Amino acid sequence: MRSYASWDVTLSEITLTKPNTPWVEDLSPQQLRKRSVLVTRYISFFTVQGPADVARLYGDGLPWPTKTDRSGLGEGVYAWASHMYAERYLELRLKQIPVLEIVRFRIYYADFRNLKKLRVDSLPDPEKWMSKYSKLWGGVPDHGLEYITRETAIGREHFFHKSIFNKLKF
Repeated sequence: MRSYASWDVTLSEITLTKPNTPWVEDLSPQQLRKRSVLVTRYISFFTVQGPADVARLYGDGLPWPTKTDRSGLGEGVYAWASHMYAERYLELRLKQIPVLEIVRFRIYYADFRNLKKLRVDSLPDPEKWMSKYSKLWGGVPDHGLEYITRETAIGREHFFHKSIFNKLKF
């Protein structure tokens, strides 16, 4: 049996391998194998950060940003599943902050599969949830989740709560 454990791909590469497949976090390793998609050891994400935040993320993550526009769903890491979406976000943010860069990080697939997750847009009333748990919508981010995705004008944004920062490999 051939092992692909050392390969490293992004979520977008996994989903692009087989068009019209469910989002990768919905698939079990067995389903991934049946669909001829590589089961990877890591999943990569891309975050857009300034120099001070890059240094913080390569360290212990502290101090976490707490301003509403930088911690809407809580303190943690906000990211994109592909470099392309991170570039789109970077272009938008460079108009306001001139020194930013894209930083790639990874998480073990096994750790990723076990996170407490929510895809906000899968809820019957996403606005209600955002109003309750997003600072940007006047809520308090005490949702108890470790990984949240939501659609934005740029693409799907991925949030990793600070409680699992030690699982993220920068």
